Amino acid sequence: MNKKEIQDIYALTPLQEGLLFHTLLDTESAAYFDQFIAHIDGSLDLDIFKKTWERIQANNPIFRTAFAWQTGKKPLQIVAKKAVLPIDFLDWSDRATERIDDDFMALLASDRERPFSPSKPPLMRITLVQTASESFRLVWSRHHLLLDGWSLSLILEEFVKIYAAFSANAPLLTIVRRPYREYIQWLDKQDTDAADRFWQKSLGDLEHPSRIRMGGEIRTEQAGQKFTELTGTLSRPATQALEFLARESRVSLNTVVKGAWAILLRRMSGMTDVVMGDTVSGRPESLSGVESQVGLFINTLPLRVRVPSTEKLDCWLRALQGVENELRQFEYSPLSSAQNRSGLNPSDSLFESIVVFENYPVSRVLDQGIPGLAIIATET
Repeated sequence: MNKKEIQDIYALTPLQEGLLFHTLLDTESAAYFDQFIAHIDGSLDLDIFKKTWERIQANNPIFRTAFAWQTGKKPLQIVAKKAVLPIDFLDWSDRATERIDDDFMALLASDRERPFSPSKPPLMRITLVQTASESFRLVWSRHHLLLDGWSLSLILEEFVKIYAAFSANAPLLTIVRRPYREYIQWLDKQDTDAADRFWQKSLGDLEHPSRIRMGGEIRTEQAGQKFTELTGTLSRPATQALEFLARESRVSLNTVVKGAWAILLRRMSGMTDVVMGDTVSGRPESLSGVESQVGLFINTLPLRVRVPSTEKLDCWLRALQGVENELRQFEYSPLSSAQNRSGLNPSDSLFESIVVFENYPVSRVLDQGIPGLAIIATET
């Protein structure tokens, strides 16, 4: 981009720096390739659909952002004034029903094999597949550098509102959001020395990583290793039992899940002092309008948990929530700061597992609905 094409330039968040590094390290990896998939039933207007996504891109600078890493000491994100959003329409309405599912899975796999170049905006694309006269499948692909889960919900809400307004020939409501650069500026003002002292106190005496043992052997990451995704669903009674435990213990359901994972790590590592990756929202309450900002705010930091042999569960869970709350004060901190101040060797990873407790309202947003359309998310 030349200067006339640039709207803004600012630094990256700590997690963005990490994602960019790993993306450049393995350009063929799909580890940070995100797909939002939804079924749309009803009389979808293709022209309005296209106009809606183009308006969303115009409203949100992150969808016109590229990343530059050969500009000096630190990488930068560069916002273009304009960027052409790829939107592909595929008509499969004449295909046999039993064939469509297999073809769609092949489409998703092929899509994942088309990585985004961080230096070329936009780092997203839209594919809409028509499978019947009033049935569609949406694939919204993007690089994880752009968005977190909460932002995903905001964009889907924006889609619903803009599409509905276009359909009704109604005035578009102005969506007022604080710019993402304000969060970058907020990060730059944080007390890194205080964060360093916190990590020194929390991790300075950590001597051993929490190695996960499988079948009695320690499993380590290997180059080219393949991974399998397993999905499970808790029954309603099990979910209600966990919610009851959280209420009785006066902790969040998030803390109950982290506690369960800490116990599992103890059993799999044979250690009573374990560390897991804790993905935090990264949205500071002190920053005005942060709840409506769109971008990547999350961060993943080490959560150290001591799992004693004997202690009342509710007391231990409350203590764990206290540790989580203390960590939240420094959720702006880069992972490298924690790593450098731990007692581990530089070659050792602080954690080998990450727990992400997601609670963003994708389904609730889509349930608001658009007259004549039903949208159901099948993967986020």
